[in-house]
Amino acid sequence: MDEERRTLAEQIWEAIDAGDPFRGLEIAAQAGNDAPDDEAALATAAAHMEVEDFAVAKSMLEALANRELDGDLEYARLWHLAQCEYHAGNAERALEIFYTLEPADSVEHANVLWWRGLCYDHTGKPRRADECFREAARIDPMGAPQPLSISADEMEKIVKLCAAQLPQPLRDALAEISVVIEDLPSRDLVQKSGGEVLPDTLGLYTGVHLLDRSVLDPPSMPPQIHLFRRNLERIARTREELVGEIRTTLFHELGHHLGYDEEGLDRLGLA
Repeated sequence: MDEERRTLAEQIWEAIDAGDPFRGLEIAAQAGNDAPDDEAALATAAAHMEVEDFAVAKSMLEALANRELDGDLEYARLWHLAQCEYHAGNAERALEIFYTLEPADSVEHANVLWWRGLCYDHTGKPRRADECFREAARIDPMGAPQPLSISADEMEKIVKLCAAQLPQPLRDALAEISVVIEDLPSRDLVQKSGGEVLPDTLGLYTGVHLLDRSVLDPPSMPPQIHLFRRNLERIARTREELVGEIRTTLFHELGHHLGYDEEGLDRLGLA
């Protein structure tokens, strides 16, 4: 099927599925100023979500509530809206929406349970979260595997082992930074960050990096690297992968301390 025969929505979804949401947004923009149909508007919102522009996506999804969507499109609208609320730090509201969804099959059921688990985690209910993760893994063990679990003490030991692998100059740089192990980014931080910090953030550097320091600067908070244990556990399927993710995140945030931006970190293989 050539591009002229495909609907606008199909073209946007195909770009998203191909891993190029920016192309999807270009296609939507090139369609002109006419109001898109329901599915094209939904697909455009999904493309905005893929590029982490959750505020725009949420606005579009809320606007779609004024249209009479069919069952499948309304399910998709609520599914995406709940994720936008979650990424904005509104886990309670996201959880409410996820409980309104009625999954059509076991895969969708497992996905909804997984997202409920994420929301419970960010509302301070890790036991309820783990119950959701276990049930999701029982239903769909390949698509929603149960997260690994390590203690804060065990993670601290892993951090020390990773630090020991650095060259001496980098070990010296790391030695002047406090490495703080936390379960999750606080909801207050997520909400106030304006999209800079998301609930699934793995690590965060706070402080003034070396290139911006001056002896004339007033005293400031000491630099810190924050590692978020529960998020790191969820992106790894084996202990070896988890150690690798902790190492990469630690080195990435150390790179920020040394003054590298995201492009520089990417050139160093630490993005």
